[in-house]
Amino acid sequence: FVLVGAPAAPPARTGADRTSVVLRLENVPGSLAMAMTELAIRDIDLTRIESRPTRTELGSYMFFLDFVGHIDDAPVAEALRA
Repeated sequence: FVLVGAPAAPPARTGADRTSVVLRLENVPGSLAMAMTELAIRDIDLTRIESRPTRTELGSYMFFLDFVGHIDDAPVAEALRA
């Protein structure tokens, strides 16, 4: 499900929240592992990961991640800031 609209505060927590992010990382060894470590050290459950080429340059990918939690949950907010 996707909610499209004007920028606004995120919806309130429901207790069954999922967060989706898109990462575009430098093409260097370990960049994806370092990003996912931010979730792992905070015990955030990764439920989906998918990669797609950016089609802008060879070896450049975007990663789509879904994980359990709300953006206002402290561990999720900390991982996103990191």
